[in-house]
Amino acid sequence: MEKLRAENRTRRMKLEAAREAAKSEEARVDILKAEIKRLNQKTKILSSRMAEARSFLCRDAAGLVGLRLKRRKSGKVEYLIGGVLIPNLLTDLGGMQIALNERRKKKEEEVKGL
Repeated sequence: MEKLRAENRTRRMKLEAAREAAKSEEARVDILKAEIKRLNQKTKILSSRMAEARSFLCRDAAGLVGLRLKRRKSGKVEYLIGGVLIPNLLTDLGGMQIALNERRKKKEEEVKGL
């Protein structure tokens, strides 16, 4: 009987030690979760500040090089830097290529005519 009681005591001590270890592990996990949450918030704040700074710098650079917006009567929007048209690669690329080809043909005809 004494042997069984001693065995039970050792089992209880091991169980208590395991519970303590689990509690300390949970505490460590909670600390890590809080730290991750804090770092995520810090990252969001820093990324929004960087985006604001980039936006400001881009606007400032555009002003320095003379970026202008021009609206045509047709509703088309064009951007100019120092009076030079900036092609809109998404919409105007095909049209720009056609215009360049026409200019080349005209130049070739002028050269042949001379």
